[in-house]
Amino acid sequence: MAAQAHSTTASESVIEDYQFLEPRRHAWRRQLSIKGRNLTVGQLVWNMRTNRHTPESAAENYDLSVDQVREALRYYDHNRDVIEQDEQEEQRRLIDAGIIRDSPSAEGQ
Repeated sequence: MAAQAHSTTASESVIEDYQFLEPRRHAWRRQLSIKGRNLTVGQLVWNMRTNRHTPESAAENYDLSVDQVREALRYYDHNRDVIEQDEQEEQRRLIDAGIIRDSPSAEGQ
């Protein structure tokens, strides 16, 4: 069974089926993950941007098919707000745990 994600535009709600992505039970993370991997779409996209991967080089790096990477990118494009909320929550939790320090605000500069 394919995973479904709900994305909302200004005027309509869209449900999409994903062949290579799946939801994971998690206390606060809402984004989908690559099926069969401990890898969220946000983690994949962050790595692609940081290392300037193309879909082909990311597929090779993660031992994924190009179709898996392209589907993850499509999900990211349609659900960027969900992924950004997950990233903000993770950042907050790392700061609260003292693992990372809060970056200085723009006001103090």
